[in-house]
Amino acid sequence: MKKTLPIIFVILIIAAFGVVWMLSKNEAPKPLVTNFEECVAAGNAVMESYPRQCNAGGQTFTEIIGNELEKTDLIRISNPRPNETISSPLTITGEARGNWYSEASFPVVLTDWDGKIIVQGTATAKGDWMTTDFVPYEVTLTFTVDKNAYSNKGTLVLRKDNPSGLPANDDALEIPVVFAEVTEGTKPPLVACTMEAKLCPDGSAVGRTGPNCEFTECPAVNSLLSESKARIIAEKSCIKGGESLTPGSYNENSKTWWYDANLNATKPGCNPACVVSETTKTAEINWRCTGLILDSGVTGQVTLGPTCPVVQNPPDPQCADRPYETTIQVIQVGSPQSAPFTTVKTDSQGKYSVTLPPGDYALQPVGGNMLPRCETKDVTVISSKMTQVNLSCDTGIR
Repeated sequence: MKKTLPIIFVILIIAAFGVVWMLSKNEAPKPLVTNFEECVAAGNAVMESYPRQCNAGGQTFTEIIGNELEKTDLIRISNPRPNETISSPLTITGEARGNWYSEASFPVVLTDWDGKIIVQGTATAKGDWMTTDFVPYEVTLTFTVDKNAYSNKGTLVLRKDNPSGLPANDDALEIPVVFAEVTEGTKPPLVACTMEAKLCPDGSAVGRTGPNCEFTECPAVNSLLSESKARIIAEKSCIKGGESLTPGSYNENSKTWWYDANLNATKPGCNPACVVSETTKTAEINWRCTGLILDSGVTGQVTLGPTCPVVQNPPDPQCADRPYETTIQVIQVGSPQSAPFTTVKTDSQGKYSVTLPPGDYALQPVGGNMLPRCETKDVTVISSKMTQVNLSCDTGIR
């Protein structure tokens, strides 16, 4: 009997280890944690730092709050806070230094998860803005969102007002927000849309988006004369061999519609345009002649990016910048921006080529009312040489 007791004891220990092992095998696998939200959802402890941090499996994940900390000496936001759940109407308050404003205001944009603009507004100063001190601001946005959108996340963008239009003067505060109306867990499958673009009347281009890969609506053109009516006026003066003119582009500064004329009779060294005034509702031909048959000019490509909200390392080929089909205004240095020396359209691959006499020029791709924002590049054209200049436009996707 004394010999059998140790044997029984050993058997019980082995059985106990077996039960523990079987129970551990039946445990549900721990959810994969790749970001701060997943770390919190998995029940891990959150450190109340700013931004907050969460630790899971020896890894620390930091809450994404946009660029608030980088801009705190220029502009601050009180409501909403980063990652706060918002709904319409949304009142935005905070304070910004006086040089963030122009004429006591600055633009505000709310976008969805893929950078598509939901609503735009203008924040106004609540005090004397002619100062370098902080001045309170306020704006209320009324908007609707797709309840079945792929994600309930979006971005609130508070842009520094930049009447000069120079990219060097651009600046913005961007914070992530969560839409109350969008229900997570009922998302439709993610659809990869083609990267083709549709040219809009204002010269900008829009791409396909959403579950049905439909073209985004073109930005509204603030013209008293519609593009279709302006084209009818143009076709009476700008003959194109019986064919209708292609859609024109609108110049906000000069209040004119511009069409490639393609007249039956042209002049050597000229790139004629048919220009329709919204004020007089008359058309005239702008020959845009150099007087020479030129072998100098500029060639290159216009691209649009970022195309994905998160830049990956190594880069994802699906998130590469895409070609941008738009109009480029070529402005001779020293001339007003409302009177371009010539314009040139990019093709479906974003490529362009324009002949120019030697001299100094600024190249300005036409973007949207708010987005995309396109850079301006200066170029010196040298005799008997085609200079390569590539241009980029910012989608605002972050």
